[in-house]
Amino acid sequence: MQLAVEPNKDPRGKTTGNHKLKGQLIVLGLHNGTVKLVPFHPAWVTAFAEERTRLAAALSAIPCQIKHVGSTAVPGLWAKPILDIAIGVSVDPPIESVVDLMQDIGYQYGGDLGEAGGYFFIARQIHM
Repeated sequence: MQLAVEPNKDPRGKTTGNHKLKGQLIVLGLHNGTVKLVPFHPAWVTAFAEERTRLAAALSAIPCQIKHVGSTAVPGLWAKPILDIAIGVSVDPPIESVVDLMQDIGYQYGGDLGEAGGYFFIARQIHM
């Protein structure tokens, strides 16, 4: 599974692209159709750790490993400001149960990407 973080919206519905992490402003997400690389930000590590905790709690009934993957996981590397998270399962739970659990915590199911990518979920906001 992948987590793609989309920008926040202000009260008028306009995309801001900014997220708060314990009082610190970090930028995560891109506008649709935008490709942008930014310098590594150490807050990405914390953002992943907090989201991992939330995912682990939601998926506690399913034996799994949750890993930070992609360019934001590599210290010092310029990256697209999108957190990619892979969730590996050792058993094959019915996808419907996983979809329900993920939707309960705010993820949207993006479909089955097949052998090349597995099941895809999108988080419109990271809860920190």
